[in-house]
Amino acid sequence: FDRGAHWQPLQLDLPVVPITDIKVYRKDLVVSTMGRSFWILDDISVLHQINDQTASAQAFLFRPRDSYRARWTGSLERRFSGYSPEYPPGGVMVHYHLSHDAQDELKLDVLDSEDRVVRSYSARPRSAGAEEPDQGMRFPRRGRGTASLSTQAGMHRLVWDLEHAPPPNAPRGGATAVPGRYQVRLTLGQWSQTQEFDLLIDPRVADDGVTIDDLRAQFQLVQRLGRSWGRARSAVERIGSVRGQLQSVAENARRAELEEAVSKRADQLARQLTEIEELLVQTEEGKVGAQLEPQLMGQMSYLWSMVTGADQRPAKSAYDRLDDIEEVLQGLQDRLSRLLKDDIAAFNKQLREQKLGPVIFNQP
Repeated sequence: FDRGAHWQPLQLDLPVVPITDIKVYRKDLVVSTMGRSFWILDDISVLHQINDQTASAQAFLFRPRDSYRARWTGSLERRFSGYSPEYPPGGVMVHYHLSHDAQDELKLDVLDSEDRVVRSYSARPRSAGAEEPDQGMRFPRRGRGTASLSTQAGMHRLVWDLEHAPPPNAPRGGATAVPGRYQVRLTLGQWSQTQEFDLLIDPRVADDGVTIDDLRAQFQLVQRLGRSWGRARSAVERIGSVRGQLQSVAENARRAELEEAVSKRADQLARQLTEIEELLVQTEEGKVGAQLEPQLMGQMSYLWSMVTGADQRPAKSAYDRLDDIEEVLQGLQDRLSRLLKDDIAAFNKQLREQKLGPVIFNQP
């Protein structure tokens, strides 16, 4: 920082070995070692941003370097324990510094160019005596999971995996972000700071003729598929809730020796709900049928994997298939709505006559 008048160690997990050469390449520090191959410190753009103002700030969010939207293969760590290369993560590395342990909720948002939140991460101050896991500057092992913020004093790194927040109970993660201008915003109490960066298209994909408009079309189709998945999942959850109540009503009616018609009607309505459910999702009872013709949510999951399998504009057949799925889904939703609104509402009237509590449900 002062042209060599003072020196500070930057060892991290670099072994103590002779250094034969050193090079900065695309803002990565590449070190050639004697007998230990290469050691690479990913993204030294943080060092370029450190100054007196940065060092004295109570909190500071560094500008992420521009990153590529690229598909990364899995690490070899699981195959060769202990001696495999540690590859950088596929995503945007976000660095921030806290001069003291956070006393308020810490939040980091990823926003698009129109200030819409794409992904959010948050952490509350740790309780007294609790310790956060210390990985130094090593990346966590590969695998899906939610990145976490640290509220401890010091330098921290979070990796945004380029995915939008997934819909509830999604079959996969969220849709992959389209190349363009993005922002990260760090908030601590009343303080916040925002930095911009660019997400770039993979040049290998661009060389194959894929455009950003193609990736945007893919993104929009995946978002639409995610919304349909959410509708189907909500229907399954509603069915489970109402059927559970019906089963309780039937059992209570038999135990109290009420009119047999009450328990029979409850069982009948529960079976009708199960019929709808088995068209939406594979159940234990419907496994044989599912092997012959996958249920609707299984078809959605398969379409999801087909659409997101490569960076490309979706084929017309993918749109046609989703149209078919959404038509069937709407029919099942209408069928469920009529069952709840008419049949179960009428059954609730019967329950009130027997001085029993109603079956509670929310309309779609």
